[in-house]
Amino acid sequence: MLSRTELERYFSAEKQIGMIFIVFSILAIAIAAYLYFVQKTDLLKGFSIPVLLLGILFLTQGRTLHGRADGLRTANLEAFDAKSGDIREKELPRIKKVLDDIAGYRLVEIGLFAAAALLTFYLRSKRPELNFWYGLTLSIAITAICSHGLNFMVKKQAREYAQKVESFVEVK
Repeated sequence: MLSRTELERYFSAEKQIGMIFIVFSILAIAIAAYLYFVQKTDLLKGFSIPVLLLGILFLTQGRTLHGRADGLRTANLEAFDAKSGDIREKELPRIKKVLDDIAGYRLVEIGLFAAAALLTFYLRSKRPELNFWYGLTLSIAITAICSHGLNFMVKKQAREYAQKVESFVEVK
């Protein structure tokens, strides 16, 4: 059952996950810059591009999660205290959309991993002039797995929260 404490806990955790995404993204961007500008081999230049893109994506996602958590927490606590229908009308559809989006992201991540892993396996023993592409596909495979892991963490938390919101709405 959804309680005031559960609402506080969920949005506090969402804010923390946003911060984890931000830290992870800054680390990824720094690694990508180091690999591209300092190491300068074709393999590492190829490797750095997906890492940079993942860093930018997670920075955006982390800022969104972190930035909106307080506003959503406040709005949902007010709706909870006022016993209004806002939790049913706004929060339940929002959290279901979040879960649907995560499911879509995870399918894309699995597809990217599979395609990149196959290409990486194909390119690993080829000519040195393909090192850029080998690094690129290897990095896509690794970043897809990292992204999948972080989204797994988010999905688990969101699913538990969604179940509590649904039970709260059904009781009302």
